Amino acid sequence: MENGKTNLYRHFDDDNVLLYVGISLNAIKRTSEHIHCSPWARDIKRIEIDEFETRKAAMIAETDAIQAEKPLHNKLKTKPPKKKRVITHIERSKTRLTHMVTTIKPFYDLSDLSAFGLTRSRAEKLISDDLLGSVKLDAPRRKAGYRVAVSGWQLLEYIEDLHNE
Repeated sequence: MENGKTNLYRHFDDDNVLLYVGISLNAIKRTSEHIHCSPWARDIKRIEIDEFETRKAAMIAETDAIQAEKPLHNKLKTKPPKKKRVITHIERSKTRLTHMVTTIKPFYDLSDLSAFGLTRSRAEKLISDDLLGSVKLDAPRRKAGYRVAVSGWQLLEYIEDLHNE
């Protein structure tokens, strides 16, 4: 994008109400575009144009003008900045767990649960106390019996129960 002189323009109506603040390399051409595309532009009766040496300086001035002068038809820069959301450990765990359940694999061997902060012995205790569901899966080829695993959905339920405590 060109970084030369940039215009900051203000559009006013008959009653001197500020309609719009914008920036452009050519404010007159941009006003013509507004007239063809923006319903409010037919109310423009006066234009003020300020010239800035750089686009960056014009962008800063535009944001300041919009926030301070509150033109009727600027929408994007009139909203207050969003507050940063603090994500708790449980929310991160739930998000990560949900991602793993839906995209990586549906069943986890007890040794896999360390990725979720559960040791094998802790998982076995939770399963025996009926606090964590489990399933019996056929053992891998050439091995007899079964292996105990936990489905992703059972993990989600366990995390949800922790969250609700």
